[in-house]
Amino acid sequence: MTIVTAIDLPSLTQLEIGLDRFSNNFPTGEDKLKIIFLSRISPMKNLDFALSIFSSVSAEVQFDIYGPKENLEYWKQCNLQIISRPKNI
Repeated sequence: MTIVTAIDLPSLTQLEIGLDRFSNNFPTGEDKLKIIFLSRISPMKNLDFALSIFSSVSAEVQFDIYGPKENLEYWKQCNLQIISRPKNI
């Protein structure tokens, strides 16, 4: 298993290119991309943006979210996105 820590978030274009490249080269089987969001649940941390990226990803992705719900209204908005993600996410 390879673990990578993202220092700064790339631009949307870079992120989409990277996820597309990952989707096209992902090994078959039970392996999947595992991503952890570890932060306060707050608009400042941009969880909704991270969730929006997954709408066009075809690979199997496990996206775990950990952190205190600092802003409950924002969490409700994010939760709506979570519910609407495809089955592979």
